[in-house]
Amino acid sequence: MKLVERYLYQVEKYLPKKTRNEITNELKSLILEQLDDQQIDLDDDIKVAGVLKDFGDPRIVASSYTRQDGVIIKELVPLFYFIMRIIIYTLPITLLFVSMIDYFSSNDTYSVLDLFLSMLYSIPNILMALMASIGILFVVFSSISLGISNEELTEIKWPEFDPLKLPKIPTSIYKISLFEVFFTILASILFLYVLNYQQGIIAIYFEDTRYPLLNDNFNQILLFINIGVVFQIIISIFHLYLRQKTFITKTMEYIHSIYSAVILFVLASTPIFNETIIDGYDLSIVPRIFTILMIIGGIAAIIGGTVEFIKMFVFIKREKI
Repeated sequence: MKLVERYLYQVEKYLPKKTRNEITNELKSLILEQLDDQQIDLDDDIKVAGVLKDFGDPRIVASSYTRQDGVIIKELVPLFYFIMRIIIYTLPITLLFVSMIDYFSSNDTYSVLDLFLSMLYSIPNILMALMASIGILFVVFSSISLGISNEELTEIKWPEFDPLKLPKIPTSIYKISLFEVFFTILASILFLYVLNYQQGIIAIYFEDTRYPLLNDNFNQILLFINIGVVFQIIISIFHLYLRQKTFITKTMEYIHSIYSAVILFVLASTPIFNETIIDGYDLSIVPRIFTILMIIGGIAAIIGGTVEFIKMFVFIKREKI
């Protein structure tokens, strides 16, 4: 039965929300009826996979229920997604490798941190290249769909659909939002860039002189802040690649929340603001408010991370029962 549910989950991903439940239930009834007619045990994955293979690729099945022709004809949809996956997996790795080569060729001295930051700063350009490539692929397949004949369609060898390779259904505790993942990566890169290369942006004028808001004490903590932000980017990249969270990534998130809490507590106990600005503008209230916010943020990070971690173990225990 789990294989049938995995198949239905993939189909409903490509269905309109307003008709998703209705269509999924109808398709489920058809599949179960077919299995019953052939007297196939729902737990016999091999035989169930044979029936599901006859129903077809989830994307094609979903398109047949939408009752409208897409820009890309349904026979080309599996090939379109097959090529798109290749682009998504290979293009970023290739461009990161090119970025690394460019760094070594344009610098006489090397630093691991500078190399890593240089590669991180190239991610926005990589994402733009990725979107442009997918856009071009879409235009190409749309053009092919307009001019291809039925005879030509039959001559094309499609990627074979294997129901046994259907991805497992992510439970609610392991689901992710792709928008949140992309936003986290981009915001983290921007944060790293500002703090490491554009600290002067965070400055205040006092007596016609521009003073940076943060002092040398902050610079001593900056390396540990960078480590935390890079760790978050790595976790987000894993989520983006896997399209879900796992036990390992959830554990990494918990470690990151504890680490972040420690950094926030250190920031709360360290005078990081330029005293010239604080004393000159009589802003003694600012460090106090900042300290309170950092302490609250640290406590929230520990509590939130612990609660999520415990919820995962509760879920795992329920699954075993």
